[in-house]
Amino acid sequence: MSNYLIAVGVKSKIDKIRSSLMSNESINRKYSSEVAEQDLSNGYKILIVSRGAESETDFKNKVFFRGYAIFNETERKVIFSGNSSSSSVVDKRSLSFKSVEGCYVSCAWNQESNKVEISNDLFSLCPLFRTVASDVALFSDSIYVLRESRRILSMPITVDVTSVTARTWANAMAGQMLSSNTMIDQIKMVPVGSTMRVELGKRLVAHLQSGNLPEIFGADAGPSYEQSLREYTVEYVSLLSSLASLGPARVNMAVSGGLDSRVNIASVTLSQELKSQAKITCQNSAPQHQKDFEVVAELAEIHKLPLNRQIPDAATRKIERVENPLGLWYLSSSGLYDFMVLPDRIVTEHPTFNIGGHGAELAKGQYGWRSMSQIHRTIKNKNVADAFYAETEVAMLEMGIDFDDPIASEWHYLGHRNALHSGRFVTTSMIGVRPFMNRKLVGLARSESWKGTVRSGKSLGVIHDIISLISPQMASHRYDDDRKNISSPEVDARLSTLGGRIHPDEIYKFEIEGSADEVVNGYSFVLAELARKRGHMLHKDRETLSELTRTGFEIAQTHGLGDVCQPILEEANSKLADLSLPLQFARSSIGKLLSYHLLD
Repeated sequence: MSNYLIAVGVKSKIDKIRSSLMSNESINRKYSSEVAEQDLSNGYKILIVSRGAESETDFKNKVFFRGYAIFNETERKVIFSGNSSSSSVVDKRSLSFKSVEGCYVSCAWNQESNKVEISNDLFSLCPLFRTVASDVALFSDSIYVLRESRRILSMPITVDVTSVTARTWANAMAGQMLSSNTMIDQIKMVPVGSTMRVELGKRLVAHLQSGNLPEIFGADAGPSYEQSLREYTVEYVSLLSSLASLGPARVNMAVSGGLDSRVNIASVTLSQELKSQAKITCQNSAPQHQKDFEVVAELAEIHKLPLNRQIPDAATRKIERVENPLGLWYLSSSGLYDFMVLPDRIVTEHPTFNIGGHGAELAKGQYGWRSMSQIHRTIKNKNVADAFYAETEVAMLEMGIDFDDPIASEWHYLGHRNALHSGRFVTTSMIGVRPFMNRKLVGLARSESWKGTVRSGKSLGVIHDIISLISPQMASHRYDDDRKNISSPEVDARLSTLGGRIHPDEIYKFEIEGSADEVVNGYSFVLAELARKRGHMLHKDRETLSELTRTGFEIAQTHGLGDVCQPILEEANSKLADLSLPLQFARSSIGKLLSYHLLD
């Protein structure tokens, strides 16, 4: 994602990276504030690069924190990065060795113990990748940045043939990484729920502190389904209400007639802050989405909600245009996410919390609550199937899940597609809010005790239960698809089991530390220079993409991958030739071929 680079190692190696990154005099002059560095004990040094490095790095307390974190286990607090949250040093340092919800990366160092701790948010919306040697350890959300950093240090770069082969499968499941392995042998992802520790002794040693996901998410413990769901739902509404209280139009809800966003619009009925401050929008008025708009308009009229209201902002937003979206894609997505998501603007001042239904699949299920063996058997190409098995077996071991666990595929979704697909917003914003990505809800949906309730094949599932708890009337109102509809008697029956609807006086306030306005959004210009030097800061026209896919295939051929990649090239050529098809809907073949330039 090119949000950051954390480099720890012997001083000569770190200085070499810094010197290369700042070799352009213009970059050095204009963006020196993006680089922070400090000498450590035993001849080691730490280097931090991010657009907001100056305000995100506290050298006095030896901590770097970028993004925002939600503390919701023993306290109710949201912390934003920036100078005004400096009073939260203890909390910020704690984030470097544990993961909580939100979207962030955190690093803390201790010169007495000669240890550096690095962590990211619980759901890895801001990813954490690593590459390590005996004298240097590098961390970033960008495989591209780590690849280029290895080049600067003349470190070897070799292809992981199994990883590349597995991801030639055309299914969306293989549209991002299938395990912690990347297409480059020496670069790995830090799995969801895991953290890193670097010990700086005679040799540098990096330890992966692996997490067992069923234990982290409490899938085999906790109170009843009814109690857990109620606690989660109250927390959901309370978080949105607390964010809305920060000012007019800070919370922006894009709603539809579907199931997931109904939770958001229903939440407005429980919170005066949401009703008066949130911006609720539905622009689905095109003929193919007419029912979407009609359903939302009906809900707004019945519940007197301000749909598509223009709210004067408390401050003027500043928009930065991205000149080379394809170059930003190389920096942010190549090697880890194959779909052509090409953002062209960044809100650099007074950003909003954009709330949607992302993450609801963690509770509803994305892959049909199947074992990995069941999915493996559907892959027809034996070479691809064998590689898929090898990669996903690694992933299951990393997460503490048996390959043949009946719901292993949903654990895989949590650890890979959810993280890398749902976290695409971090390229342009570090304050994306995903309320469905919640430890309580995920644990509940994967708990053996509640699977009959949560994972039934009936239409009345966990999302219906959440909506019923918030607004029974909205739960029984029609949806965009008649198959989602439930009757008032069904809602009443569920509420009698769930303990009745939630009342406004159950909603509480999260303490806010810092300011969302101080969170520095956007990629680092210093790191973007890496792509410019390599000739990848390009425009997204189809002629350029056709040439890049062709040369990407040629690179795959040099690594003996021509046969397995041939179908990808054919599909990519077909998608690029279809001028009526927007690039973001072109599946994953184009991005896969572009990513092979990492192996050049």
